[in-house]
Amino acid sequence: MAQPSFTSRLTLSFVVILISIGLQLLLKISSSDSAGTSPINKEDAVLWKDLTISAVVSFSVYAATRVQEAQFNQYQLMALVGVIVLSCAIVPTYVRWYGYDSTTSPPVPHRWRGIVIPNVLSAVSIVVAIVFGVNFAQ
Repeated sequence: MAQPSFTSRLTLSFVVILISIGLQLLLKISSSDSAGTSPINKEDAVLWKDLTISAVVSFSVYAATRVQEAQFNQYQLMALVGVIVLSCAIVPTYVRWYGYDSTTSPPVPHRWRGIVIPNVLSAVSIVVAIVFGVNFAQ
């Protein structure tokens, strides 16, 4: 069978992101102790940690199977290293330095610097992991 096109891989990555975010929010709402009032707060919108785990695990599993079969090229290896560095080093450091408003007690995340930008960077990690890694058929 033929390799899937770039567009189908990109579409799949966005579907994975939307399903991940939807399930995370559903679990946060259902496990909230303030059911009926306002179950979602700013901290609940911080999804980059979960998206990072999804990206690194999905690409690592792909890499482990491809290395065994010797079907792993240098572009995929660079993408894997990039995903791990972005997801596990750059994003957490960025959030620690710029993501929280330290003038409040307890510190709350900034809307853009603490929630939107880290979530987008982690979503990019999933896109890279799927576009460069997923191989439906051989």
